Amino acid sequence: MIQYFVLLPILFVMHHVSSPHTSVKYELLLINHTDINKSQTCKLFQDQFPSLSIPEPIHWQLLGSPLNLESAPLHLKAKTKVLASITENLELIEPHQAFFILKNCLSIPKLTYLLRSAPCFKCKEELEAFDTAVRIKTEKICNVTFGKDSWSQASLPIPHGGLGLCSAADLSLPCFLS
Repeated sequence: MIQYFVLLPILFVMHHVSSPHTSVKYELLLINHTDINKSQTCKLFQDQFPSLSIPEPIHWQLLGSPLNLESAPLHLKAKTKVLASITENLELIEPHQAFFILKNCLSIPKLTYLLRSAPCFKCKEELEAFDTAVRIKTEKICNVTFGKDSWSQASLPIPHGGLGLCSAADLSLPCFLS
């Protein structure tokens, strides 16, 4: 019965916050539940919230940030896919404008929140895949092929002779610590 009294204030708040024009998404994250308790808890909440979803722990997130270590690689892969789809049309505009948009809007700025809020520094392969996607798109925009040394120089800050394209793998630990 105590569980039901805890549920009533949540229902009260939810009905006042949501408007009839917006869809409400309910997710229940069950932490440290046994299988017996889990089924009882799920039933209790699903009776009150018919549209309730119960995601697996690997898909847990809060405000777009993963809540456990297993989720971080999935989020980084999703960011890499989004980068690839967003940057498809950059080749259609002038190279200088396309490079400016890639560098200042689409590469690291799209990843900063995730790097700061999750321990992505432990996901080297996914970070390198993101960096590779940025490098490939930069090569297409600038019509230049970067070798290993030339890409290292290109990822330096502009005052140090680079193009200012930061590496996600290099920034991941400082971002998380800040």
